[in-house]
Amino acid sequence: MPSMNTLTITIGILGLLVVVLGMFLGMTMYRIKQLTRGQSGSLESIIKENNRLVKDALTTLEKQRLEITQIQEDAMNAIHNIGVVRFNPFKETGGNQSFAVALTDKKNNGVIISSLYARERINVFAKPIENGQSSYTLTDEEKAALAQSKQ
Repeated sequence: MPSMNTLTITIGILGLLVVVLGMFLGMTMYRIKQLTRGQSGSLESIIKENNRLVKDALTTLEKQRLEITQIQEDAMNAIHNIGVVRFNPFKETGGNQSFAVALTDKKNNGVIISSLYARERINVFAKPIENGQSSYTLTDEEKAALAQSKQ
């Protein structure tokens, strides 16, 4: 009788071991299916394909990083600041038909365009601006337009 009891216990333990191993095998198969995303082929070929996709993504990311840097540099040189002042250069006649426009970038480089309106003609002047200054003498209106563009 004692040997029958030992045999029953051994069979019970082996049965329990088979159930645990079956659950472990099922979990392993589920994990492999998740890893391969249902694709057919060897695990090695799937890993190689995933590595290739990661390398392609890194290459694309580096290209985008360079493009963003270029866009940022271009943006620094684009016109960001505008100042406009209208005025009357001839106090006795006319209205505020003349103007000064300052167009500058983030580095305060750009141009001031001035127009003087008279009945007989219109004069237009352009003065370069570097670092917020001009090598040409600025009128009060041009200075005001430049100050307005820096705000």
